[in-house]
Amino acid sequence: IVKKVYVTDGQEVKTGDKLFEVTSSATEQEKAAALSDLLAAKSALRTAENTKESLQASLETARRTILETENSKKTFDENVVAQKPNPSTDRAYTEEEKLAMTSSIYIVRKSFSNLEKQYMDADEAIRSARANLSEKSVAYSATKDSVTKSPYGGKVFNLKKTTGDSVGTSLSKEPFLVLTNLDSMIIEFQ
Repeated sequence: IVKKVYVTDGQEVKTGDKLFEVTSSATEQEKAAALSDLLAAKSALRTAENTKESLQASLETARRTILETENSKKTFDENVVAQKPNPSTDRAYTEEEKLAMTSSIYIVRKSFSNLEKQYMDADEAIRSARANLSEKSVAYSATKDSVTKSPYGGKVFNLKKTTGDSVGTSLSKEPFLVLTNLDSMIIEFQ
């Protein structure tokens, strides 16, 4: 509910000037639910960020494994061409050992590729978690009494609300006011 309006239609304001004050009509249960949702959103963002860091470490380990496996393959190929025996068995390399080496290269590259995809997808998970956190933050803020201040200097237009009017957080509702700065853009306050 609008408690006080500090500006009038057509008034010039500076950055930080008070525009309006609202008193929340949220119940204690709604406040608790909004806080719980906010804390869960913060936790989800931390989890998404930690997952990306973990994937980065795994990716570096997988990269090192590829290099080591490729070096082993190079030594293996040199031994096969030179017809040297397998150092672990002291016999000629078998077809199974040759297939196993080729398979090892495929497996470590495939593993790296999968980790790389997960790492790239982690950015989307972080963006989604940040958007959710922003949404939950706005919803939680709406459960508190607050004073809205001007984010920049400009002129107030289309002041639609007065003391005692009900306001909401939905973007589909009519804006409280329009703050115009002809040097930049327009911000609508819900």
